[in-house]
Amino acid sequence: MSEAHDWKIGATGKLIRTEYKRLSIEEEQDVYNSNARHILDKRGRQTAEALEQSEEAAATRCTVAVLGAVEEERVTQSKQRQMRMVEENKRLAASKKEADRHKHAEYMSYDPTYY
Repeated sequence: MSEAHDWKIGATGKLIRTEYKRLSIEEEQDVYNSNARHILDKRGRQTAEALEQSEEAAATRCTVAVLGAVEEERVTQSKQRQMRMVEENKRLAASKKEADRHKHAEYMSYDPTYY
């Protein structure tokens, strides 16, 4: 670190690759800048992915809520249909009971003038 030159330059004015010691200050800063860009890009992608996942989760929650409401309505309608059927059966049973009662009363009545 105490050396004044980052590398040796040969008699031709070109860099001697075998005597390479470290990056120049500009190259080192370029590496830092590149790393910072990569980190920012990665954080941006992570943020976008997190946003996309939260949107998907919200859509899933909405879908589940809609399907839950549909299922609840199906159960409610099924119960109502069952109740209407029970009421209709009660009405038919009462009507049959009344008709049977009339038939029984008619059967049990004796009319000697009928014969």
